[in-house]
Amino acid sequence: MPRLLTIVLILLSAPVLGYAVAAYGNVQRLLSVISFIACLPLILALGSIEWLIWISLISNVLIECWFIPSSVLFFLRFIPMGLLACYGIAASSVNQVKLTATPKFLLYPMALMGVLALLSTLYAVDPSNTFQRSLALIFAILSFGISIPLFISEQGRRRQSAQRFMMVCLVSVMLSMVAYVAHVPQAISEERLSGIYSNANTLGVVAMFVLVMLIGWFLDATTRNSRIAFGLAFVVTLSATLLSGSRASLLGALAGFMVFLAFSRSRARLRGVWVLIIVLGLALTFLPIPEVHIFSADTSLRDLTWKAAFDLGMRSPVLGTGFSTDKITADNTQIISGIRIRAGHNEYLRTFIGLGATGLVVLLVTLVVLVLKAIQTIRRASGTDAIWMQSLLAAVVAGMVNAVFEDGLLAFGGVAALLFWYLAFTLAIEIQTHSLRLGRA
Repeated sequence: MPRLLTIVLILLSAPVLGYAVAAYGNVQRLLSVISFIACLPLILALGSIEWLIWISLISNVLIECWFIPSSVLFFLRFIPMGLLACYGIAASSVNQVKLTATPKFLLYPMALMGVLALLSTLYAVDPSNTFQRSLALIFAILSFGISIPLFISEQGRRRQSAQRFMMVCLVSVMLSMVAYVAHVPQAISEERLSGIYSNANTLGVVAMFVLVMLIGWFLDATTRNSRIAFGLAFVVTLSATLLSGSRASLLGALAGFMVFLAFSRSRARLRGVWVLIIVLGLALTFLPIPEVHIFSADTSLRDLTWKAAFDLGMRSPVLGTGFSTDKITADNTQIISGIRIRAGHNEYLRTFIGLGATGLVVLLVTLVVLVLKAIQTIRRASGTDAIWMQSLLAAVVAGMVNAVFEDGLLAFGGVAALLFWYLAFTLAIEIQTHSLRLGRA
């Protein structure tokens, strides 16, 4: 009953927020107060930790939708995340539960990233946004790294929760394709499919993560009907990725695909992999893909934006200029041959700008350690466990490759960051759980 009451109250708060945005959109303080009051029912969800996770993650998936004002979803993303983080700290500090399943090899370096981000507020070019984004990073780290393994301790339940959430992401991709087929004007942005999102690259990155998860579900399917269903979903999601025109997302998906190929041990799985390759070939042949984006040799000015980002980073190469880089990149926008050049389109260079070489090294070492530990664990695993960890590793690798060409890995104002780190910590928890089972943690 408390869970149902929570859902009803949250749903009832939606029109309140919608009216507030429409009527008082210019009065930010009043809007913030109304939004906070409308989100108070979230406190009732403390009896069910999973609801806090779901509310935050689903709000995150919807944050860049063109039909929902982002201000409506802002508090629904970060209030549950903050509550979840605080709840985890409180429970662990009084030793209510053990921290054996906590993936310290990922939690500790990311906590260091959070501290660096928070300290950068002291010297940041944009202190207010830096503080806000630092808190978002810390909330995510504590929620995914401490609260989830503490309160969702059963491995099967954690896996089911993650899979259901990825199904929600799949639904968002399906809705985007429906909008495309129905010729909804807002679903097309600059000749590229953006679907339910305001930006085509957002659809591309969500579809990328869904694609690699679908490969894992396809390989793990035990019935013919399941394989057919996952295969059809793969075709639709691949179509969305290609129609979005996001080359970075396609490259990320291909990198994730190579993870499965590297771990394929049986002819049956290899046949499945080759079927997916054939599907990709057919999609490239018959879909009306925006050629100017997917097949173009144009660098999309990445050479200029990367150079601009590196030059900005060299202004403070050790500690950076503050975790939030929006203001400094906007203030240093260049005009070259009548084209506006803004530093970025590479999350690693943006990290270099924000936290200097110190933050960049911490991030890179953290990701490399996660990947290496995942490889070692998958080699010792078998069956469903192995395929599930392969899927998560493929998603992490896909996100890392995508980050070479796009911002988003640490930009918690968008969809990609929370989605990536949720999957990364889920992988780390699986690694820790498997090591505990083998007595090697």
